[in-house]
Amino acid sequence: MAGEFKIKTGLLLGPSPTQPVISIQDTSISITQDASSILVTGKAIYDFHSANSLWDVSTDTTTVYLKDPSDNVELSYIEMAQDGGPLLMADMPVSAPSGEQSYSMSIDGSSALKIYGNGNGSALTETAVIVGATYFALGDPTVAGSWRFRINGGELLIEGYNGSSWVEKGKFS
Repeated sequence: MAGEFKIKTGLLLGPSPTQPVISIQDTSISITQDASSILVTGKAIYDFHSANSLWDVSTDTTTVYLKDPSDNVELSYIEMAQDGGPLLMADMPVSAPSGEQSYSMSIDGSSALKIYGNGNGSALTETAVIVGATYFALGDPTVAGSWRFRINGGELLIEGYNGSSWVEKGKFS
């Protein structure tokens, strides 16, 4: 059965009289008994979880990372610390920047945002936030009173939404 660890010879668990343990199912991560009575079983659960986990922890225990960097992480949301002050969401270390160094955010495979840096071999010489979308909106683009910036034929257009359509308010060429 998936997620189950079978013990061939059996372990004894609990205070006298002990009971043989014949399997450990990976359905709980908490131990609610005195650890001295389940030390061997706890070690077996830890070993089972560690061997089947995609994650590992750095030696200084400050970083959790994927064991195989080719694996992907899928998240439904990222929650930040409440009243956390200035927080760092992402950092891509670069030891010898040469050419483009970047990471992107996409929606359904289409690039929407890129965090970009360009290096000369010893330092980053420029950094930028690149909006890869059709336009950059200030406000909800479906609500009247919102604004957007977009490029059309080499011109930068500034438009306002009146509730039914976007109206040009200015342009730069």
